[in-house]
Amino acid sequence: MISSGSARDLSVVIPIYGCAGAIFELYERLTRALVGMQVDYEIIFIDDVSPDGSWDLLLEAVAGDSRVTLLRLARNHGQHIAITAGLAESCGEKVIVMDGDLQDQPEAIPLIYEKASATEAPVVYAKRKADHQKGSRVLFGKLYFRLLEWIAGRKIDPEYGTFTLITRPVVEAYLSLKESNRHYLFILYWLGFAHAEIEFARDKRSHGRSSYNFMRLLSHAFQGMKFYAASLQRLLLLATGLAGLAGVALLLIALLGFDFAADGVVRRAVLALGSLIAIGCSSALALVGVLAFQAFEEAKDRPLYIVHKRIRGGEINRAITSRASAGVHMARTQP
Repeated sequence: MISSGSARDLSVVIPIYGCAGAIFELYERLTRALVGMQVDYEIIFIDDVSPDGSWDLLLEAVAGDSRVTLLRLARNHGQHIAITAGLAESCGEKVIVMDGDLQDQPEAIPLIYEKASATEAPVVYAKRKADHQKGSRVLFGKLYFRLLEWIAGRKIDPEYGTFTLITRPVVEAYLSLKESNRHYLFILYWLGFAHAEIEFARDKRSHGRSSYNFMRLLSHAFQGMKFYAASLQRLLLLATGLAGLAGVALLLIALLGFDFAADGVVRRAVLALGSLIAIGCSSALALVGVLAFQAFEEAKDRPLYIVHKRIRGGEINRAITSRASAGVHMARTQP
C-alpha cells in the first residue's frame, strides 16, 4: 500500500470526473465540515483523467493546503478503480468515500463519523432519503438494483451509494482483492463486515452530468457478475439446461412419431426447439468464453491503474509555480 504519510484519524477519498464546476464549492464545504470536527484529517482527490480541466482547477482550489493529496491517473479507468487508487493512498483509521458532484453532502460527514464511533461498525452506509433523480433514472435504478440483487444473491438497498465510511481493517481487506472487475459496493458486500447506516438528504446534481446512463449501469452490473462468479455459473446452468430440455423434447417427437404435419405443428415445434438449443448452446459458449477471457486477463497480473501525477500537501504550490513558469518561458520563446 502506498501511504501519504503517518496515520491520521480520517481520510476522505473523492474520485473526480465530469464535475469541474463543483470543485471549488466542494473543497470549501468539505474543509469547513472537517475543520469543525477537530480531527486529524487528509483529503485525497483522484482525477480519473476528467476531460473538463478538473486537474488544473484542483491545483488552484487546494493550493497551500498541506492536508490534501492530488492523484491523476494515466488514463481513465472508471469510478471504482479511482476509488481503489484513493484507498491505497489513504492513511486514515477511518476513510470516507464520496462522489465529487456535491450530491453527497460534505456536511453529512460528521454524522457518518459519529455513527461509526458510537456503534464501532466497520462500515457505515449513508442512505439516501430524497428523490434526487428524474423518473426515468429512478426506474433504471430500480431495475439495476434488482439485477444486482440477483447477481450478489442477497438483498441490496437501492438507496445505498458510494458515500460510505470504512475502517482501516476494511480498507486493507478491500485492497487485498486484486480483481480488475471491481465494484465498490459489491466488494464491501462480499467482505462481509458488519455495518450501520445513517440517512441523509442527497442533493440534486447541479454541476456537470452523470456518465452513468443505462448502458453504463448494465456494464457495471456485468462487471459485478464477473466478480460474483456464482451468478455466471447460474446463467451457464440455465442456458445449458434449456438446450438440454429442448434436445429431449426433439428426441421425444422423433421417437414417438407425432404426426401433426397437416397443420404444421411438428414443423413449428421442431423450429422452436431447435432455436432454443441454438440459443442455449451459444449462450453457454459465450459465458464460458467470458470466464476464460477473465482468467486470461487476471493471469497477466497487470497493475489495476497507473498514477501519472501525485502531488502532496506543500508540493501543490510548487507545481502551480512550475507550471506558470513553464507557460511564461513558452510565451517568451514563441516567434
